[in-house]
Amino acid sequence: MKYVLKSMHSVVFIIGSFLVLFSAGRFVVPNVLSQSGWAIQIAVSLLLFSISILYDDWFVYELVIFAGLIAYTGVVFVNTKVAQPVFLVLVIISMRRITPETVMRNVFIVQSLLLIVNLTLYHFGVLYNYTSGPLSKHSFGFRSPNQLGVTILQLVVILLFSSFKGFFHRRPLLIRALAMLYFGILLILLYLSGSRGSEISAVVALVVYISLFLVDKIGMSVLRTLYSSVAIIPFILSLVTLSDSVNQVGSLLYKLNQILTTRVALGNQFFHEYGISMFGQDVVYHFGSSAGTTYAFLDNEYLVYLINYGIVATAIFVGYILLLTNKVVITKRYGLLIAILPFAVYGFVEQGAGEAWVNFSMLFSSVFFIKNTAVSQNNMEV
Repeated sequence: MKYVLKSMHSVVFIIGSFLVLFSAGRFVVPNVLSQSGWAIQIAVSLLLFSISILYDDWFVYELVIFAGLIAYTGVVFVNTKVAQPVFLVLVIISMRRITPETVMRNVFIVQSLLLIVNLTLYHFGVLYNYTSGPLSKHSFGFRSPNQLGVTILQLVVILLFSSFKGFFHRRPLLIRALAMLYFGILLILLYLSGSRGSEISAVVALVVYISLFLVDKIGMSVLRTLYSSVAIIPFILSLVTLSDSVNQVGSLLYKLNQILTTRVALGNQFFHEYGISMFGQDVVYHFGSSAGTTYAFLDNEYLVYLINYGIVATAIFVGYILLLTNKVVITKRYGLLIAILPFAVYGFVEQGAGEAWVNFSMLFSSVFFIKNTAVSQNNMEV
């Protein structure tokens, strides 16, 4: 029965995630699906959580932790009118007995299917190409170039992880050639998307991938310090960007703001307009807002958490990333860093790093709840 429920969990995750992401596409004609994205997220999150309750064993400390997190995200929702933290916590809880390898397999299926379907529907005119910026960014049917970019980023990360784990070495030459071809096509699409955040994060993923071949020559304490620094630096830099020097011509932040297409200045403007609170506040994101610009979105997930969701939520979010990074290093599951660290960097330049449907590394909660992290895949994979 448990195996059946766990298999059902994977099926619901794959179908549900696809519907959540597909409903956000650039439809030429609005339809029921495109207008039901929020309802789909609620249904999928609750269904995954409910299934996990049926097949999982529960310990007292888990009940205490999860009840506290759910109650807290409920408070955040009341204050902010944003449900993403609630969705994230529910899905994280539902994944506590699902290995990261299973998570990545399912995400790979979802994102590959999404890419194929969106590109096909764009070709036939059901979805349209949203372009923006002087570099002619393209969405090819996705809601924005950034959504296309992060879809490709997820696939690139998973392919790199699979390569690091030797998955392709055990496959026929044709499979390896197809994987390399797919990887090359993804890089071309990433370039055409013009999504700077995803491009930067893809480079980080490649650097982490290369660095992992040197881990045997580096001590554990050095590794923990090195990778934890990569995980925390984007958050620290986010705090630095709140300085008013971003508006001083020639300053380091001013130059960074130009490179990141005014993202830094926008975060600074939101900070001055709203400030920060302990338990979150309602923040308005829209075009032509009182922030003094025609584009008013916080393209920094750390600042979204700090300004929108509050200090406590930010501490939990950043703390979780750090704990995840340290746990992976301690248990020598270094390959998972190929996913964790790029998305930590992604959070500095884009929204989405705190969403279950975007940053799948947040769903690696099983590294804390499976006692033997080297547990047989026969026991955990479905």
